[in-house]
Amino acid sequence: MPLKVRGRGLIVWPIVVGAIAFIVRLINVISIGRDFYANALSDASTYQVWAAKIAQGITYGEPVFQMGPLYPYFLALNLKMGLSFYFVLFLQGVLGALTVVFIYRTARNVYGDRAALISGLLAAFYAPFIFYDGLLLSESLQILLVSAALMLLSKRKSGFWGILVAGILIGLAALGRATSLFFAAALCLYWGILLLWHARKRTSLIYLSKIAALAVGVIMGVMPATLHNLAHGDFVLISSNTGINFYIGNNLNANGTYEEPKGLDLFRDFQGREIAEKRSRHPLKSSEVSEFWMKEALREMKGQRFLGGFLKKAWLYLWYFEIPQAEAIHIQHIFSPLFRMPLIGFGAVFILGVVGLLFGKGDERRWIPLLLFITNLFGVALFFVIGRFKLLGALALLVPVGAGAMALYESVISRKWGRLLLSTCVIAMCILILFLPRPLSKRDKAAVVYDNVGIYYYLKNDYDKAMTWYRQAAEASDKNSESMNNIGTVFYVRNDVDSANYYFHKSLERDSTSDKTLLNLGRIAMVRGELDSARCYYERARRAAPFGTSADKALAELAQKAKEEFGSGGPVESQSFESLYETAQRLAAQGKYDQAGGYYQAALRLKPDDVAALNNLGFAYQAQKKFPQAAMIFERVRQLSPFNAVAYNNLAGTLYQMGRVDSAIVLWEKAIKLDPSNQQFKTNLEFAKKKK
Repeated sequence: MPLKVRGRGLIVWPIVVGAIAFIVRLINVISIGRDFYANALSDASTYQVWAAKIAQGITYGEPVFQMGPLYPYFLALNLKMGLSFYFVLFLQGVLGALTVVFIYRTARNVYGDRAALISGLLAAFYAPFIFYDGLLLSESLQILLVSAALMLLSKRKSGFWGILVAGILIGLAALGRATSLFFAAALCLYWGILLLWHARKRTSLIYLSKIAALAVGVIMGVMPATLHNLAHGDFVLISSNTGINFYIGNNLNANGTYEEPKGLDLFRDFQGREIAEKRSRHPLKSSEVSEFWMKEALREMKGQRFLGGFLKKAWLYLWYFEIPQAEAIHIQHIFSPLFRMPLIGFGAVFILGVVGLLFGKGDERRWIPLLLFITNLFGVALFFVIGRFKLLGALALLVPVGAGAMALYESVISRKWGRLLLSTCVIAMCILILFLPRPLSKRDKAAVVYDNVGIYYYLKNDYDKAMTWYRQAAEASDKNSESMNNIGTVFYVRNDVDSANYYFHKSLERDSTSDKTLLNLGRIAMVRGELDSARCYYERARRAAPFGTSADKALAELAQKAKEEFGSGGPVESQSFESLYETAQRLAAQGKYDQAGGYYQAALRLKPDDVAALNNLGFAYQAQKKFPQAAMIFERVRQLSPFNAVAYNNLAGTLYQMGRVDSAIVLWEKAIKLDPSNQQFKTNLEFAKKKK
């Protein structure tokens, strides 16, 4: 017998679904407690610092907004009222429950009572909503505002003032994440098409009124940020981080998700100003910094490459997997027992939502959530894909999920086998879309998450817990170099330089272009007084991360240390390259390899790319059994002489001594290709293969 919900839809059932939604969010917030890793990293950390500054009346960062200001000001308001950040999470539980009520009311406006109840219950238990309501991120507030706007827009007789308020809500939501504006633009376009379609009817004026009301409302919502930025001398609509975010998702090495390009330190230089001004060679306004990064992205991703990247990101968006950033829903079960339950995920919502949009009983208002979903997909794919950016799309799909469930139920009860077969085909297609392979490894992303939790404990000086998470990251993915680098960093702060050096080299084996690891190896070389090794590492870091400035600063520090070490009259200033090189050769012939190495290094400071001096320095390191240093030098020679078979042979021999037999074999094979007649290379290769 069907559930009777008619008549209770206005009061009873909204209270029921809202109460359920609040209870599950309350359980999650209590479970994670005050000290939760995801609330101490990335955007959550930035919002808290910014809010504290606002509450104290202090400018944070640049005068022009660098991020959407909505959430920091919301947090600051709570701080002003004497409330803690942890209390805000309980308040967000209330806001999340209101969001569920608004979803229920929207679904009721479009599809009726029964479909609305199903939509409301599924929204109450939708795992990503629960997860992000427990984090100090802008999504909780943004989803609330857009869901309220949807409710107003879906009313059968939504007049000028209702649509005006909806526009204001969408504009305010854009102060959290500006991609909400795509939804407003699509709505105006939709109503514009209907206006042209009904041009000769009196109803055409209704659509003109809707367009005007929505546009005015959005402008009113966004205007505070724009006026603030204008008052500080720059025309920036909302925030100046648009350009750098666009570049993160659209550079040659972008993988479609959030991954900082090598050399960019966005924690310290939030919008990439330092690099933009260095490249431009003059100071830039915030809008000009954003424009610089937009142009860089478009220069690197021209034509078909940009389109291919966009489609790749759209494909990632439709994945059932919630791609993490600093926060990750797929490990939430470790911290919150609630997530050990079978909660609702994106896959179920996508399937039922699509069925509801196609087969649900509704009028033209049902296209409004569809426009929200399409514009959210477009906005996310334009930049990069992470789980929380999909929440607006999930909000759009949660409205028709109840209609989808009802459509399937009625097809079975009424024995409408044709429609049921068509629905089954749609479901099968949705399952394929959700579960077909993606150009992204879940294990690699899991490793990044474990690293982030480790970083949280590292910042708290709890090195044992940090090491546990770093090792989990290293085991999760054999491609993740960051975990090895982080393990090395823990050893370094504990003054175990040898262990740190070992793990930094393990990191380099996984990613030979990791600028962070190369810089760390350079610092160890500096500590050991191996200035030439440090210089080589720093130069490799600069080549690996051309945008970065850390390597330049390290090289400047190294030059100062070298000057202090040798002083005036020392070998660098008083002798020529030829004199230094001759002295080094004489000392090496006498077996004084340590002293010889010092003179080779001094000579190389005068001629950094001299292959003979580099080779002999490598041999001097070999003689002292300093194989990692020798390998680094021979790698430099190989880069300078990529068609020199001897360079490959020297590097292979050193790696063999380090126990890296597989790498040595590959290099000897390359040496033989370059010099097939060299019998010694063949002998070395055969010997290495026997020892493998």
